[in-house]
Amino acid sequence: MGNDDDAQDPEENLSTVGSGRVDALFDEIELTIERLGEFPDELENVRRRIEANDGETSGHVRNRINEDADQLVDEAEAATERLCEELRELKRTVR
Repeated sequence: MGNDDDAQDPEENLSTVGSGRVDALFDEIELTIERLGEFPDELENVRRRIEANDGETSGHVRNRINEDADQLVDEAEAATERLCEELRELKRTVR
């Protein structure tokens, strides 16, 4: 037989997540997404400048693009996929 001390209020078992932290995290994610949205325009401008020069560019620019573009694509896709998965999982968790 239990007493009142043994019975716990279900709300006491809830982990405390500060709304301030959630707000800050979501604000940071929103700012990051907005910033990422600016990069395609910047990349397009670089591409157009290279095209206008018949594909000619400095060795440094050529090497940077050839060596890093694929890696950046892979990293961006992986990070985006994980972010989407975690946001969906978080949403499923909240009642």
